[in-house]
Amino acid sequence: MEYRRLVAVLVPQRKQFVRGLLLLYLCQWQALFAQTEMSINLGWALQHTLENNARLKTYPQRLRLADAQRIQAEMRPLPVLGFSADYVAGNGVYTGNDLAEYTLSLGQTLELGNKRDSRLAVASASAQQLEADYQLARVDVLAETSRRFYDVLHLQALQRLIGIRVAYEEEVLGIIEERARGGAVAKADVSKMRLRLMRSQANSRQMVGQTAEARAQLALMWGAVPTFDRVSGDLLILPPVPSPARMVEVLAQSPQLQRQQALLRLADARVRLAQANGRVNLDLSVGIVQLQSSRDQALMFDMAMPIPLSNPNRGGIAQARAAMALDTEKAELTRKQLQAGLLAEQLRLVNTTDYALLLTEQLIPQAKKLLKDTEAAYHQGRYSVLQLADAQAQLFLLERERLQTHVLAYHQILELERITGQTLVPTGQETDL
Repeated sequence: MEYRRLVAVLVPQRKQFVRGLLLLYLCQWQALFAQTEMSINLGWALQHTLENNARLKTYPQRLRLADAQRIQAEMRPLPVLGFSADYVAGNGVYTGNDLAEYTLSLGQTLELGNKRDSRLAVASASAQQLEADYQLARVDVLAETSRRFYDVLHLQALQRLIGIRVAYEEEVLGIIEERARGGAVAKADVSKMRLRLMRSQANSRQMVGQTAEARAQLALMWGAVPTFDRVSGDLLILPPVPSPARMVEVLAQSPQLQRQQALLRLADARVRLAQANGRVNLDLSVGIVQLQSSRDQALMFDMAMPIPLSNPNRGGIAQARAAMALDTEKAELTRKQLQAGLLAEQLRLVNTTDYALLLTEQLIPQAKKLLKDTEAAYHQGRYSVLQLADAQAQLFLLERERLQTHVLAYHQILELERITGQTLVPTGQETDL
């Protein structure tokens, strides 16, 4: 590795220190993506999010509410038990109750126009919309958990990379200070190197705080405080780039489109219910009449229906139709926006991965070559130790940029997964959306 060779170049006479620093470096680098007893992986984080996320835990109650609405939609009008007394307590011949007529009746309202079936259709469509809402929320929550997971993974990698740089700069500062005491190096060079080290140390402390904050944000996705010290994964493995044809193919399964389709079905069911409510109902009743004057009894039948001079629910029908037209426009607009956003995100992912490959295959190898050439010039006495440190800094910055580019690629993959609802990351890093 370049860092080990650089340390050996700087301090060949300090074999014990070199062995110690190399051991430290190797341990840190091997532990970069290793899982410890207090580490979690992405699958663990997603599972705990599904089980404990506050947003997702509200949906079982909402499903019970939808089930209650379906039960209510099944209810038919209740029968009506009636009693009437006519010709009671009058005057003249109607004095007393001798001519009274008592009627006991049982009535029932008959719903016309398939009102009950229409109510059930609305309740069923509402439940389907709720299920679509849940699937959309589930995808959003899991994508956010994955994004926070990769942020922690990124910060861990940066923290260790900066730690290696700090260890290297501390040794370089010791060499410069030793040479300054011998008059071979100006005090300005010592101050410059000390400032560089102080900035790296400050950056390292800042990174520790940012990593702790990122872990806390990740644990919030399942409503807990972080009980883990680190997350495990490999950011240096780039995710594959799905083809535009693949993106168009899976777009139809997008949770957002599925939700819009559920809204359209609900709007259509509401139109049919509004039309059914425009049909008048028929009230029927049957009973027994008791005639006090003759002590006779007779059956009675009664039927009543409003006169439909005009549709009594024409305003509700117009409102339901307008809402359906609006939902149709929204569904088409959503489809176009998703298609455009999907292709744009896919292009951004292509550009990101192309640049990541450029960093890995060209820029970083060139930085390593620069470091090697600078080492040779340092051996020949043509370059100072500060120039050697500058060459190492170039390699550090490019490696840091590679990590940033890789985590950006994973964020873009997560956005594609959020739009499509499909898992697109490699096996072992899957988000299982």
